[in-house]
Amino acid sequence: MKAAATALLILRKETAPQGLPILESALAAATTDSEKLNLTLALLEGYSNLGDSAKTVAICSALETQYPESRHLFLSYGNALRDSRKFSEADALAEARLKILPKDIDAFRAEVTTAVAMEDYPLAIERSRKIADLGKAEASDLNTLAWYVLFTGKVESSDVETASKASRMSQNSAAILHTLGALYAEMGKTKEAHDVLLQAMNILNLSEPDSNYWYAFGRIAEDYGESAVARDDYSKVTKPQKDNQIPGSSYRLVQNRMKILDAEAPKIAALSRRLWETPALVMLAEESDKKYGKDTYCGGQIGASLSKVAGGRA
Repeated sequence: MKAAATALLILRKETAPQGLPILESALAAATTDSEKLNLTLALLEGYSNLGDSAKTVAICSALETQYPESRHLFLSYGNALRDSRKFSEADALAEARLKILPKDIDAFRAEVTTAVAMEDYPLAIERSRKIADLGKAEASDLNTLAWYVLFTGKVESSDVETASKASRMSQNSAAILHTLGALYAEMGKTKEAHDVLLQAMNILNLSEPDSNYWYAFGRIAEDYGESAVARDDYSKVTKPQKDNQIPGSSYRLVQNRMKILDAEAPKIAALSRRLWETPALVMLAEESDKKYGKDTYCGGQIGASLSKVAGGRA
């Protein structure tokens, strides 16, 4: 009964700290190999749930040679290595698995995940294409391929077709439609982007955009030249709770766009000043100043109307 209760404790991050010491004591007192293995695997689950990468890596490293084909062990090991920023080791782990299981989809996907964790998006795309070329791609894999193209800022019609194919395969998954809408927005196809995003929101019963959708609508605003609106939309995109979720998130895309907007702002201001200094606009300004005065906000019928509303104050 105690073992069963402890097993329940380690399944949740909130209660894992209570269960782990009990399991650690039990492992130290264990006498049979099967008992030690079961307790070690239970500890692995607890450490993973708690996010203790160092202890997860230690257990996986010890068990790897005994159970080289274990899917659960491979996934836990890879995640812990990436969380520890041991990207070379994570890649080596995937390569070793592919030597044993040459067509293992988990290993191929792990390579993509590692590339994203490194924020090497061209490499992530290359590795995703490998999955597609091998004929092993599911809808989620094609969506992954299309999504990470957004991080390069170089979207082509073939990427839209990839996302469209993924959408058809998934029977219009909202997540994949979101990717498709973002791709359209990146290409400046605002109507298509707007329609697809609304379709996805309807599937999710969203009455207004959530964090991910605000990114896509902000990108549409940029297409229309509405930088202020885009900035406001981008401000509503929330940062993921876990650091390892940031590299592949809409939040990272927003950071990329904000850098571009910040870099372009001085250029736009300088362009506005240059336009204002052209002879035609200088002459227009001088005529306006002579007719209405330099401190008048507006003149003519509009100015008279505003003056009347303000009680004669112009």
